[in-house]
Amino acid sequence: MSYDVTICADETFSRSVQFAPLADFIATLRRVQPNGERGFVLSEGKRIWMEIDLEEVNDEGDILDDYESSTIVNCVRLHIPYPMLGDHPDRDYFPIAIEIARHLGWQAIDDQTGEPLRTSSAVAGSKADQKPWWKFW
Repeated sequence: MSYDVTICADETFSRSVQFAPLADFIATLRRVQPNGERGFVLSEGKRIWMEIDLEEVNDEGDILDDYESSTIVNCVRLHIPYPMLGDHPDRDYFPIAIEIARHLGWQAIDDQTGEPLRTSSAVAGSKADQKPWWKFW
């Protein structure tokens, strides 16, 4: 069992991107390494682990039989095994999911709730993103 996140354009997976440029982008993310033909893994020793799968699916979200040879991606799925989830998924995993979604212009959906993925205020409003206390605009 795993904690899952789906990144897609909409409920019918209607938009796609080319596999190679997306794979190149994901390979540049910190702590991410290739894992198989169409996947990646986020790891730092055994402390953090998440599988990232680049898929082509039908409009119901089912993986196509020949997706491994496809040159397009219309769904990115992330899987975090519950034993590896830890206390801070919004710090350790969710920023990677959100970064991929922003790169694509798609949404990251928390599969457990069906809602868009949100990070805690500690992540979303980090000091780098916050205005100084004295600025009013």
